[in-house]
Amino acid sequence: MGDDRKVTSALEADVERHGGSDPIDVVVELTPTPSPASGSRGERIAQAKTAFERQADAVRRMIVDAGGEVLGSAWINQTLRTRLPKQLLEQLVLDDRVARLDVTRAITAEG
Repeated sequence: MGDDRKVTSALEADVERHGGSDPIDVVVELTPTPSPASGSRGERIAQAKTAFERQADAVRRMIVDAGGEVLGSAWINQTLRTRLPKQLLEQLVLDDRVARLDVTRAITAEG
């Protein structure tokens, strides 16, 4: 599937398991935007959030226009949690704004 460096092996396996036209849950990791170099900590955080949202909005539109859903986002790790038609994966692989595609993972507390 396109650029194997962008698609994790876990997602490749998930795609193979899904049959038919069922949408799949995918984490879309965006290409990091440059970190602001000046300003207070709060200002740098606000600038980073704004830069992420600007880039994420364009990818969101592409996903929705192709019949997918954006279920959530996280500016801190530059990701969108999505549910996509499988045919959209190839388009995302080719998009320079996308750094990596992976499966969703549950977060658990270490103990």
